[in-house]
Amino acid sequence: MIQILAVLLALAACAWNVIRNPGLAGEVAWLAAWSLAAAAFAWKEARRLPGFAHRPQVRRWQKVGRWALAAALTGAYSVLYWWPEGVEPLLPLVDDLSTAVRGAPADRWWLYGVAYTGLVLNSGAIVAVRYRHDAYQRRRTAVVAMAQLVFAFTVPAILQGLDVEHAALHRDWKLFWPLDHSFFEPYRLDALRAGGTIGRFYLISGVLLFAVVAPVATYWWGKRWYCSWICGCGGLAETTGDAFRTLSTSTPKSWKWERWLIYPILGWISVATVAVVGAYIAGVESIGPLSVYAVFTRPYGFVVGALFSGVIGVGFYPLLGNRVWCRFGCPLAAYMGIIQRVKSRFRVSTQAGGCISCGACTLHCEMGIDVRAYAERGEDVRRASCVGCGVCAEVCPRDVIRLESTSEGAVWRLNAKD
Repeated sequence: MIQILAVLLALAACAWNVIRNPGLAGEVAWLAAWSLAAAAFAWKEARRLPGFAHRPQVRRWQKVGRWALAAALTGAYSVLYWWPEGVEPLLPLVDDLSTAVRGAPADRWWLYGVAYTGLVLNSGAIVAVRYRHDAYQRRRTAVVAMAQLVFAFTVPAILQGLDVEHAALHRDWKLFWPLDHSFFEPYRLDALRAGGTIGRFYLISGVLLFAVVAPVATYWWGKRWYCSWICGCGGLAETTGDAFRTLSTSTPKSWKWERWLIYPILGWISVATVAVVGAYIAGVESIGPLSVYAVFTRPYGFVVGALFSGVIGVGFYPLLGNRVWCRFGCPLAAYMGIIQRVKSRFRVSTQAGGCISCGACTLHCEMGIDVRAYAERGEDVRRASCVGCGVCAEVCPRDVIRLESTSEGAVWRLNAKD
């Protein structure tokens, strides 16, 4: 009952703000109401007994319910991307907040940022309670939620308000190429060059993040340092999407699709970026008969940047699990996955003879890895797709699965039960 009352209160606050637009105080009030609703759900979760068997699983829903939710999510993203007029009635929800923080009226992307960050924070509270007996999960959830709040939303917004002249430069601090596919596009490079010291800082830091930080960090900690602890896409997947993780399929066919999609996408953005940068340096807009924008920039931005990462990546949570984009489409995940598979200290280790073949690890693997097959053979899991979420270790009833970083025989264990 308390959950229903909390949701009704949040809906009432939202409707009041849209109708009356009572100003900044009203906007803060309805955002607080949504947080109260999340706290109510977290309180409900706290009453559950610990253990994976008691975790709610969306896979038990009827197919019609999952398809209906998927249709609603994909429809919402389609409206956001391609029918901005449909979003305008909701802008009063966050207009005063936008003016107060960044000195500009709210647009669809500000509304999306508020909603996205709110979902990560509110769902993160529920997940933190759900995994309250697991120190690794609690820390990971707290870090990824704060990374979204601070580095992806709050700091860039404040800097946009303080530095109006270079407002376009202040974006998500933890987003870099190739995930940020527009980083090397001409309009971004022009803005970075015209931004003086700030522009040079963002340009150099963006290159260093891809060329130095990502490979070094992936060598030491695997791709989990980003995918499960920092990334905004991963933040939504690990909080709001946690209830959908059991929908990820672990069949050999899905693994083939994974490889056939994610690595060609990495190749696509690499070729497109080389063409864009080459044309920019040469001062031309075409390479022979090929228009750089029409052939290289626009198709990738539409198919991968919008349709795959947004509409399908989140909209298909109820159908294919919470890591659709990360598993099948993210070029940054593919890039770090290659490093993780070829040269990394990170692994998921298993203890031979301890597995009872219950299948809980495979069921809860959001990346569709058949962890049970490795555990039955006593083999370490060294897969490019593993994001190191650690849930396989958390749900194992025999404690035979661990996250490890190794170096010359030394082992640094991250026991999910610590």
